[in-house]
Amino acid sequence: MTQNTERPKVASVTPNLTAGTSGGEAPMSSTSASASLRGRAEARVERDARVASVEPPRPATAGTLERVVHELRVHQIELEMQNEELRRVRTELEVSLREHFEIYEVAPIAYCTVDPAGIIQRANLAAASLLGETRLALIGRPFAAYLAKEQQVLHYRNHRKLMESGGPLSWELEMVRAGGERLWAQLTASVGYDSGGALVFRIAMTDLTESSRREMALRESEDRFRALVEWTPVALVVHRHGQVVYASPSAVRLFGAASERDLVGLPLADRLPSDIRLQVLGMARTSSGPGSNGRPLFGRVLRLSGAAVDVEIHGSPMVYDGAPAAYLILLDATERKRLEVENARLCDQLQPTREPRAPPATDQQRQALDDAQQEVLDLVAAALGRAEPDSALFTKLSDLQVAATRARDVALRL
Repeated sequence: MTQNTERPKVASVTPNLTAGTSGGEAPMSSTSASASLRGRAEARVERDARVASVEPPRPATAGTLERVVHELRVHQIELEMQNEELRRVRTELEVSLREHFEIYEVAPIAYCTVDPAGIIQRANLAAASLLGETRLALIGRPFAAYLAKEQQVLHYRNHRKLMESGGPLSWELEMVRAGGERLWAQLTASVGYDSGGALVFRIAMTDLTESSRREMALRESEDRFRALVEWTPVALVVHRHGQVVYASPSAVRLFGAASERDLVGLPLADRLPSDIRLQVLGMARTSSGPGSNGRPLFGRVLRLSGAAVDVEIHGSPMVYDGAPAAYLILLDATERKRLEVENARLCDQLQPTREPRAPPATDQQRQALDDAQQEVLDLVAAALGRAEPDSALFTKLSDLQVAATRARDVALRL
């Protein structure tokens, strides 16, 4: 009986075993891959034989039993190597699927997949939470069911743009949750294909409700503040590096300008007399000098016509439009000056026999006196901080502080 010495035929395994090839190389053909696999299998048979201290089977002539055994052993090794490759590919697929689940299914951003007819085919947990539905309830529903009616035209228009351009495309619109609650969202869509090769649209949805509320609250706050500044009778000027960058309507009237444009960009020093110029411009560098912390600076400013106006000035550094600047509050002191002169005249008429009245103090003299009295108060306060609370020195310094404060108040009224 003739013995069959042909190699048994075995169905090929699906994966293309290209181990040993780099990512940049072209995959091997089935013939070369089969030859490579057989060569590695035969090398493994010889290696196993050497490890077991067994002489590898000698190449036998056709028709011998030894050749059949050799071929079967080589084929067994080939199958084992193919199984190892299959297990490796399966492990990689499982890792990839797990990563996909973590990225898509439990991502904090809402994702859904929609077919060309606008039917939701897939949605992750964040999308279900955003739209107030279960994932099962979302599948098969029209995506437009979760859009505000007045926003659907915008959505369909962008849908056509997306089909023409291929995306990605972003737009904002108002959506409606399952319970009827409305929310603003940003949609970012792109064109793709599902596992079967069918055209789909992948949409990412970002809830803008909270940020919209913050923006609206900020806008309302800015509107209220601007209305307060625009309607206040106090003149407010903001300057940066000595140039006017903002002037309120009251400041426009105080300087005799036609509009704010006439003041913006002007050097502030041109509107200040030389006796107070440095002090006023210095308010941009410190908040502890004259004109801040309740200590006004008295002087004059020049209108655009050149006429001088008596004012009381307060100021401090600030941030305007994201850059350092300084603001000045200017109170028109014209009426106050007139009343002071009238009061002095009446006092002279009521006391004709008294000694001749000294001329009224100038603004510089008033400021110097106020600074000297403030310096005395600061020194007394510093001494009080060092004195024992129950000592006689502390009592005397307290009395001195009260007396100095009264003297300052009287001097300010004169």
